[in-house]
Amino acid sequence: MTYPGMTISDLPVTLLYLVLYYWLARFVVRQRYAGSPLARHFYWGLSLKFFGCIAFALIYQFYYQGGDTFRYYANASTITRYFFTQPEVFLDLLTALQIPKSELGAYHGITDTFSRPATFMVTRIGAILGIPAFGLYLPAALSFAFFSFLGIWAMYRVTCRLYPDATHLTAIPLLYIPSCFFWGSAYMQESLVIGCLGGLIWGLYRIASGQRLDLLSVVLLIGCSYVLIHVKEYILLAFLPAAIVWVVFTRLASLQYKWLRWLLRPLVLGIIVGGSIGGLTVLGSFSERYNVENVLQTAEITATYLQRITREQGGALYSLGEVDYSPAGIARIVPAAIIVTLFRPWPWEVRNPVMLLSALEGTLFLIMTFYIIFRVGPFRLVSLTISDPFLLACLLFSLTFAFAVGASTYNFGSLARYKIPGLFFYGLWLAGSLAHYLRHLPAPPKTSPATNPSYNADG
Repeated sequence: MTYPGMTISDLPVTLLYLVLYYWLARFVVRQRYAGSPLARHFYWGLSLKFFGCIAFALIYQFYYQGGDTFRYYANASTITRYFFTQPEVFLDLLTALQIPKSELGAYHGITDTFSRPATFMVTRIGAILGIPAFGLYLPAALSFAFFSFLGIWAMYRVTCRLYPDATHLTAIPLLYIPSCFFWGSAYMQESLVIGCLGGLIWGLYRIASGQRLDLLSVVLLIGCSYVLIHVKEYILLAFLPAAIVWVVFTRLASLQYKWLRWLLRPLVLGIIVGGSIGGLTVLGSFSERYNVENVLQTAEITATYLQRITREQGGALYSLGEVDYSPAGIARIVPAAIIVTLFRPWPWEVRNPVMLLSALEGTLFLIMTFYIIFRVGPFRLVSLTISDPFLLACLLFSLTFAFAVGASTYNFGSLARYKIPGLFFYGLWLAGSLAHYLRHLPAPPKTSPATNPSYNADG
């Protein structure tokens, strides 16, 4: 089915949106970052988000001639029209958790995105953003990109406070990874995920640093958790253990005795791991969806289906080898799944421009990983990661998430989109580790005119 996309009517409203957003950006920069090097990152980060949003829309409309992004828009614009014609129906659709398939026929122009909570959440948010956008696609998409940027900027401000001497380093993984500002700026689930993760990071930072929680932080923690649960709950499940490690370990760092901190850290980590396993076990007893046997069976069925569809459609399939869908069998593919998410496709596996971009980024991530391991030293790298709760949380989440998407996707095209939250946090771990190393390098000796043999008093 072909869904409506951009029209010529999008152009003037899009230009108006860009003017308004850049006016807002200029106001924020003048109020908060005047004379600061962060101002440049703010403008560049926002511009790349808008560039990624527009490029995504153009490619999907004129190259792919369709896609999920226009399916979300078609359903959202239906709800938006009800806002102007039947406000009571608009409110009913907006507040419903989902609509059964049997009832979809009562609403003209609505498809099965309404019958699944994950896609329904994107549709509802798109409907709200479509009201001031006059129901047009591209202006509403710019609002998705702006929301994603707010989350990225919240994460960046946290890293600036944690590593004030490495603001340029931490900006790279958050603002300047091409696939992240391309896939993470569109009228898609990923923009909501990134924005919500940024909100959670900001709220958790206030808790970890012992600051008083204000109303905004509470709203961010609750609202972003709610959206993530309904959009991609597995991301929240992967994020929660890392978030607990960050908050608890940061609070432990304030203890007076160093030996007590080192004693409590492994104990607390064991409690968190055991609590996570126990929590999933209890959850599985209440819901068949989270039962371990059902999860493994679903994973096997999904993997078989995805591999078959990818072969039939000529997609870029990857393999993790023979997989035994038992706990022990899944454990054996953990390294391969992490590697495929963070570093593949390899250059010789490239089959199209999207794969080429992913291959270049994966190669750079691999080079930077080896560079930091050898530059810092493997033992010292482990030590500084354990001693820095934020870096430990970044590494835990990125590896957990990389395993989850790598073991369940089996298609390089889809993986390029799904993996971007993991790339953010893995890149932050690399940047933070390098910042720690550079911070503790001995300062170069200072020279004076009297001691510098190259100094010439005559100029």
